[in-house]
Amino acid sequence: MDSLAGVDPVGTGRRSVSFICYLTEPGWQRADGGALRVWEGSDSRNGGVTDGAKGPEHSTGYPENECRDLLPESGSVVLFDSKLVWHEVLPTKRERACVVGWFLWD
Repeated sequence: MDSLAGVDPVGTGRRSVSFICYLTEPGWQRADGGALRVWEGSDSRNGGVTDGAKGPEHSTGYPENECRDLLPESGSVVLFDSKLVWHEVLPTKRERACVVGWFLWD
């Protein structure tokens, strides 16, 4: 098992790089939800955001104004470091299709 219930807060899993390839219908709007939220300056090795983060905390404990929402636009691909980049998928209001995977480190 790579992580407990899909969460690996201390970076002990084998996931090295995560990828998402969006196969949604064209014309996705912010109001449709389903965005990938990533926290800038997040780093699981120091337990959260880097020094100097400001703003009200989100439910994850990260300042909400330090995040970026990436819409699941058709044909786009997102790659990120699984150990360093904290993320979540926001609730969606329409069907969202994607291929998700990980490159594993032994």
